[in-house]
Order: sequence, then C-alpha cells, then structure tokens
Amino acid sequence: GGLAGGDCLLVLERDSIGLWPSRRFGIHNAFIITKPKNPILLDCIRSIVTFAKTGGYGLDIDSLNSSITVGWMTRPLFVTGPGLLGDIWRKHWRKHNDVDDDECLPDSYATMAPYFRLFFEGNGRIGYFIDGSGGGGEYIPLLNVYDGYQDEYNHMTRNSNCIPHYTVLWSQGGIWEGGCAPQRR
Repeated sequence: GGLAGGDCLLVLERDSIGLWPSRRFGIHNAFIITKPKNPILLDCIRSIVTFAKTGGYGLDIDSLNSSITVGWMTRPLFVTGPGLLGDIWRKHWRKHNDVDDDECLPDSYATMAPYFRLFFEGNGRIGYFIDGSGGGGEYIPLLNVYDGYQDEYNHMTRNSNCIPHYTVLWSQGGIWEGGCAPQRR
C-alpha cells in the first residue's frame, strides 16, 4: 500500500497493549520498502534533524494534533521512531485526501487495511492481511524472530558497554549523545 500509487510498503504497528494514543498509531520503522525520494521519509528526516539541532527540547511533538497528547512512555517514539513515522504518514494522508478533520482519518485496523497490508505484532512478528470479499480476510504470518532471540537480546543488554535503552536515554535527556564505547581498562 501507500498513499499515491503504491510508492511504499509500510508495516503498521498493532496496538494490543494501548501504547498509542487515540487516533494515533505507529508505523514499524525496522521494515520499510519504498521507491527513491519518498516524501514521507524526507519529512521524517527533516523532523529528526530539527529535533537533533534543538536536542528535542521545547518542541511540540503533539503539534500534528494539538487536542491529543502523547504520554511519557510513548513520547520517545515520536522523536525518531514509529510514532514520528505514523504522524508524518497521517500528515501526508490528509494532504493526499484533502482532509482537515481528524475524525476522517483511518484510525482502526479495518479502516487502515487499504493502506497497510503488513502488520507488526510485536516480538519480531510481521504478518500480511489478505482482504477477502464481503469484508472478511485472512491473516498470514510472514516473519518471526529466530528461536533464542529474546535470550540473546537479554544477555547482550545485561553484558554490554553500550548506552542504555532509548526510552531510558529519553528520560535522562540523552538521546542525541553517545554510542557504544569500548570499556577502558
């Protein structure tokens, strides 16, 4: 899917735990297929550069819809991650469809199916939704993480000299600093 002529294939993040605020959603930024010069990704890059120049402070992350605010847990995801990509997609969808009212935005998985056929289920699982006749459909799992992934991830994060998780860095005001640095002996 995409906004105009299928220029990109994006993965919608399903929200089984209530992570995304009402009428907002994330687009999984670990799996993107697009033609060159995608205007959605260009807008994302511009936003990230602006956030980086200011350190992300004092910027209205909720500016795309001032009546809805994002919570402290999801706020980091609207700086460089799936929340940002979802908001920019919404902005382009509005422009492409000449819609000003958020009430008209696709906001459920049923209304988003024409735009997103791939869904991120969490824990590394991505699936494909085939729309059937009469409003029904079939969901086919496509991608899953390998056995032992979570154990490997946990081991790596406990035994690593790398910087803390992104959400921890956000809460400490340090997402624009650092990187993995070798431990000095």
